[in-house]
Amino acid sequence: MHAYDTPAWIEKPALAIGDIKMLMKEEAFSFDTRRDQIIEEREKTMKEILAKVPEGQRSAFEVLMKAAQKSGYWSEDHTYYCDFYIGSLGRWIVMEFGRRFAEAGCIDDPEDIHFLHPHEIRKAAIPMGRINLRPYVEPRKKAWLENLTIEPKPFYGDISQAQLVLRSDPTLYVSTQVPIVREELKADLYGAAAAPGLAEGVARVIMNADKLSELKPGEILVAPGTSAAWTVSFSIISGLITDGGGALSHPVIMAREYGIPCIAGCLDATTKIKTGQKVKVDGNQGVVYILGK
Repeated sequence: MHAYDTPAWIEKPALAIGDIKMLMKEEAFSFDTRRDQIIEEREKTMKEILAKVPEGQRSAFEVLMKAAQKSGYWSEDHTYYCDFYIGSLGRWIVMEFGRRFAEAGCIDDPEDIHFLHPHEIRKAAIPMGRINLRPYVEPRKKAWLENLTIEPKPFYGDISQAQLVLRSDPTLYVSTQVPIVREELKADLYGAAAAPGLAEGVARVIMNADKLSELKPGEILVAPGTSAAWTVSFSIISGLITDGGGALSHPVIMAREYGIPCIAGCLDATTKIKTGQKVKVDGNQGVVYILGK
């Protein structure tokens, strides 16, 4: 999402095909078919709430309520217009160095620029074309290709110290928390935060946004976490479970916007749940039940 070594769909339009295929699995894009209904429900709810607010505070409360409604898509938009934009500018600069090095014969492929350190790029750019950069590129590229074949196991360190670390920094605590365990619920997974509602369905474990096209309408998405790149899936899933996240994390906020039950911050949902298993997401209690095949 923010890496200079990863092209975006605007550079390689074919990258968006997976997302488009996912949305086309339904006869109609669900948000379009429900838009008028959602607006009607929202306006009705606003009137009911405003009627309960003292008249002297009603005007200010209405302004705050409308601002809260906008915060969801403003949050998503800032990722596109700010974060992605900065990333795209950085990639353009880096790739221009790659293009020039390849043209000068220093490397074989412009993409090989990503296997060089900044100080190596700076030094080689001055006497452009006079330094063979392949001895730097080749061993790093080989190691990278080997690492792509390895699925690393999640590592959390000493989880008993997590709350102590999180409380030391308020900016961490709002977006990353540890599960709130209530043994009396006898759940298989406990979350740190949730979006309300109940959903039962078939689980689909996806570790990377590139695999979202595997999702089928009505499935429950199980993922390490979500970001703006994952939002396209919210229109077809019936529930969401994530390893990470807290009260103000992306999965919880967006699930509330879409009216989807979500349990975030389960720590090991992607290891305990397998694709194809039936699961129950209880966003009211903040727990997950694995119901089996």
